[in-house]
Amino acid sequence: MSYRKILLVCTAGLMALGVLRGVPVQAEESPLARSEFPISVINPSSTNNSTGSGFPGYRASNQLILYSHAYGKPRTETNEFGFEVTVINGRVVEQEGSDSLIPNDRGYVLSGHGTARQWLIEHAPLGASIQVDTDRQVIISDVTLKTYAYQLAKKLDGFKDLVSLPLRDESQWLIRNIERMPQDVALTRIQETMKRLDGEAWRHYNVFPATAIRGAWHRPVEQSPSAVGATLDRLAKAGINTVFLETFFHGYTIFPSNTYKLYGLSDTQNPKFSGWDPLAVWVEECHRRGLKLHVWYQSYYVGTDSFHGPGPILKQYPQWANVQYASMAQPHLTPSTIEKGAYFADQANPEAEAFLLKLIDEIVTRYDIDGLQLDYMDYPLSLSPDRTSFLSSTWGYTPTARRLFQERTGVDPATLNPQNVVLWGQWSAFKEEQVNRFVKLTAQTVRQRKPGLPVSATAFAKLLESKVKKHEDWRLWAEQGWIDFLAPMLLTSSVKVVGQDTAFVKGYTSDKVPIVSGIFSPFNGSGPEILMEQIKQAHASGAQGFSIFDTAHLTDEHIAALRKAHEPASH
Repeated sequence: MSYRKILLVCTAGLMALGVLRGVPVQAEESPLARSEFPISVINPSSTNNSTGSGFPGYRASNQLILYSHAYGKPRTETNEFGFEVTVINGRVVEQEGSDSLIPNDRGYVLSGHGTARQWLIEHAPLGASIQVDTDRQVIISDVTLKTYAYQLAKKLDGFKDLVSLPLRDESQWLIRNIERMPQDVALTRIQETMKRLDGEAWRHYNVFPATAIRGAWHRPVEQSPSAVGATLDRLAKAGINTVFLETFFHGYTIFPSNTYKLYGLSDTQNPKFSGWDPLAVWVEECHRRGLKLHVWYQSYYVGTDSFHGPGPILKQYPQWANVQYASMAQPHLTPSTIEKGAYFADQANPEAEAFLLKLIDEIVTRYDIDGLQLDYMDYPLSLSPDRTSFLSSTWGYTPTARRLFQERTGVDPATLNPQNVVLWGQWSAFKEEQVNRFVKLTAQTVRQRKPGLPVSATAFAKLLESKVKKHEDWRLWAEQGWIDFLAPMLLTSSVKVVGQDTAFVKGYTSDKVPIVSGIFSPFNGSGPEILMEQIKQAHASGAQGFSIFDTAHLTDEHIAALRKAHEPASH
């Protein structure tokens, strides 16, 4: 059946329910902005959207999907790598990151990934008027004065008693009288009023105590001490008290490394920072302002095609490279087919492990840092087991790992198939063992050198998925006391998902270690409202701190909101 026929069949059922109207009618008023985006599929399945088969919610890359109650499931079942809006009676009434509840009547969910996700964020705000043109197979979004009136009403309801009575009365009057004003006057008034509402309400959002980690991940680009100071001043004014500084990434250190020199590497420092020691400056400038600096350490991620290819480590020691199943026959270093262009070291290789531990020892010994955070503490990402290409996407097929596993089981893992449940389970457990050993050895190294220095790790919140696709068992790290806190990276624009995932991680670690929720809404392009709500939800769900990913995506509006929340604590 052709796509065109599939679309018509789907829309016929929806139109009978009054959800879709065919060719859109005239807009309710002159729009301030209009945009449209093509619909990929309505109510997807493996039959009508084969490219989405194997993905949560049958949503593939860069697709815009419409889910109505004819989808046959209560929720979209999508993952956190997209963005969704709920439309009822032609108006956007909710925004979520994933797995939205599908309205029962006269409504639907629009779900986007990639370019479609970005379109929804930019052009389908709360209150937008949405029409479905089934003839041209597009979604049309109009932003009107009623859009802003809806946002004001929603904001007023959400803030409840957090704003003063005069401002509440003024806001309600404006909502009632918006259509009686000239358009430009009304738009200015309503935007100014929403800004004042935010200012009053966000003073009540300072939910974490002063002793909690209120952090941000930062990839350094600054080229001088004064530039470092300016960045830190900006963060400090926003109440950030901990900087997770990306210190080892793309296979390079930002400081001139003695370990690199000892191992004969051609580049002993990231060439962007040659001629000075940024880590020393960052430590000094953080401490000058009363901030803490934790080294953000990229562990087994050691190169990328976007920056000098495999990097200096694998160029010097290509035998340390991890190998994907699909690339076993390749005579040269091959990057990941999923994490595009990325190169990784072999977790089973004792020489690679010794090098990475030696580098950690150097950092902890040379610099007065306040903590060390392990990232990429896992195997490279593979596809889900239900994908036909799952096996070819898996990792660990290095000569060292194959030899060690064969010595243990008598079987070369390169000959295994996931259908052999017992042996495949042993192979997965072997890979988990390599990761767990490095976390344990890192903790021992750090605590021997600097007792009391916190060791933490980033993690993906969904434990089973992490174990299957990345061989990452963060629950064990917490149970064994190898880490001092866990920072789950909550890769979502959804407030709800932040709460759910924070509570999940907290429950599965049995409160063995504090949880510092990784907040990704700025990275995902969401505004300050979502950022503030995510932080508040993380606290309500049991987090003992938060860290924002990342500073490069923190806009002035985000900083202003965080600053408002921080101001009461400074009085």
